[in-house]
Amino acid sequence: MQIDTENSSTITISLAEFDILKRENRELKVQNTELKADLAYLRFQMEKLQKMLFASKGERFIGIPDTAQLFLDFDIETIPAPEITTEEVTYTRNKITKKDKPSHSRMPLPAHLPRIIQEIEPPAEEIIGMKRIAPVISETLEYKEAELYVLQTVRWKYAPENGDCVVIAPLPSQVIPRGNAGPTLLAYLLVSKMVDHLPFYRLVQILKRVGIHLAESTINDWMAKVCRLIDPLYELLKKEALDSGYVQSDDTIHKVLTHDKPGASHRGYMMAYLAPLAKLLFFDYQPNRNRQVVHEILQDYEGVVQTDGLNIYDNLADRTGIILLACWAHARRKFFDAKGYDPERAEQMLTWIQQIYDIERRVKDEALSIEETYALRQKESKPVLEKMHTWLVDQGGNPMILPSSPIGKALNYILPLCERLTRYVADGRYLIDNNPIENSIRPLVLGRKNYLFAGSHEGAKRLAMIYSFTGSCKLNGVNPQTWLADVLSRIQDTKQSKLINLLPDRWCK
Repeated sequence: MQIDTENSSTITISLAEFDILKRENRELKVQNTELKADLAYLRFQMEKLQKMLFASKGERFIGIPDTAQLFLDFDIETIPAPEITTEEVTYTRNKITKKDKPSHSRMPLPAHLPRIIQEIEPPAEEIIGMKRIAPVISETLEYKEAELYVLQTVRWKYAPENGDCVVIAPLPSQVIPRGNAGPTLLAYLLVSKMVDHLPFYRLVQILKRVGIHLAESTINDWMAKVCRLIDPLYELLKKEALDSGYVQSDDTIHKVLTHDKPGASHRGYMMAYLAPLAKLLFFDYQPNRNRQVVHEILQDYEGVVQTDGLNIYDNLADRTGIILLACWAHARRKFFDAKGYDPERAEQMLTWIQQIYDIERRVKDEALSIEETYALRQKESKPVLEKMHTWLVDQGGNPMILPSSPIGKALNYILPLCERLTRYVADGRYLIDNNPIENSIRPLVLGRKNYLFAGSHEGAKRLAMIYSFTGSCKLNGVNPQTWLADVLSRIQDTKQSKLINLLPDRWCK
């Protein structure tokens, strides 16, 4: 076989050699396509890393404009120029003068704060023969450093004349028997760590400034005893949350120091469960994250479970009495990350997701009822979801989309979850995403950045317990320090049947 080259020379090769060259050419084309895909993916990864390091963490997206409105099918030159006429327009308006403008005075200080009155009189020689007419009062907000005090309980003994017996009032229940820490101090220490993210070693330094010297080990021991005391209330909190019939679940990493890993930390997990309708939250620490952990917590549960796409929840789909919902915020994030790699497909999905979120925003802004929410979703959200599902199935079978590419990973994530993602329109009580539980996990993450790890698995379980109560207090608008101090002073004298009244959603001082 003869082959003409560009310089008009002729090369003679055999058919066998030609077949080899054709095969090598095909292989080189395939290899070139794969290398281009790898290069595009590496560029995407580099841009993503640069964004994580230097750019804003926001995921703002401006939808695709409606091209049907932007490009109209007519010839601009054929439109006649409008005839321009002039007319005189007069009007009157009310002009606000400087003296009529509202003054920008400072907001009044809260009325519930105590007032310390400081009276200032002019010099005595300047007011001789004058009478007092009216005061001019000004207020400033001042700060008084935290004040500790000692509550001394005195119980008098009484005895009859014959000395047969002695009568003395019983000692009130103590949070820590034979301990010298009261409920208000214990509540302050625990809330400072869990809500204000202050490690115990910082609290030790703060207390030193007011003359109180405590060891970290002492505070840790107090925390352990407090948790043993309120453990029945913690178990009741979990039961009430799961009995609500609708929970969201998520998890976060929590490092723990263990004896079997000297010089290193164990990677444990804080499993979070939020009941949006009951406004209750609880954390459950587990040394590992797997399907068995989830099944143990939800072994007797019946109702709705809303999660991300983590496969540890997949087996719940086979359980009778459980309905699985997925999270649109997680699905959206996959396509937002792929926006720089495949903008056309990613922005199409982001536009549809933006539409269903706009509907949810209307639900919130207009404070729609459960029935009204259901009707609005059926009318407006469902058609968008059906259109989206058809497009996803079509793109999922597209051979030009590499599974390892960002858009391929986004499609592979969302396609198995389509049914779970669209179930939220079936009931006006369901939420579109898991954002509430992610927000509830944030205090734990902020605290972890400060105290870094738990000292043991038992210590991590105690953290989970206190975070459960402080998170539930936040959901119900309850001051966690006030709640904890009151509960610690009352729980030992509360009957088991009345214990439910101490939960943050029912608590009243």
